[in-house]
Amino acid sequence: MTSKDGASLPAGWYSNPAGRPNSVGYWDGHVWTDVRNVDAPASVEAGANPSSSAPEPSKRGALIGTGIFLAALLAVAVAYNVLKDGIDDKAKDRCTSAVADRMKSPSSAKFLDVSAHETSDLKTFDEDYSKLEKYSDYSDLSRWVVTGKVDASNSYGAMIRGKFNCSAIVSDGQIVGVEMGYIE
Repeated sequence: MTSKDGASLPAGWYSNPAGRPNSVGYWDGHVWTDVRNVDAPASVEAGANPSSSAPEPSKRGALIGTGIFLAALLAVAVAYNVLKDGIDDKAKDRCTSAVADRMKSPSSAKFLDVSAHETSDLKTFDEDYSKLEKYSDYSDLSRWVVTGKVDASNSYGAMIRGKFNCSAIVSDGQIVGVEMGYIE
């Protein structure tokens, strides 16, 4: 479709593309699309959209596809973080409980600066957890190393601060064991 001066018209809505009164169609800049609006006002300004809330047909699919892609990406990110955070939090809980159980006064234990990180290395400086009998039935083992500080009462009632290191052994997303590294 060309203008009076012979130049190709820009993409847009144009009146009466099929010769029907009160109808408009969408010209994509090269060919007419299948998109029609037969209830359009009798006079539509050239290139104007008769339904201003509807995007151009060539953009509508891209917008929907982009929206679906972003929703799926967000769902994957949330699921990953929920699962990861769940194991992280469980490792911290299990290790701080194990540390508190070793205190003279477990109920006095207050934990500070507790952090956890995952490693696929099952060896520490003095132990290879993959060789322990109690983990031989599990596949795909990994280890969450939990470190921090603990304030707790000693046998004289004085509060003392110590550092700790603990390993939560994980298989298939579940903690299958807790191994104390040290409390100092």
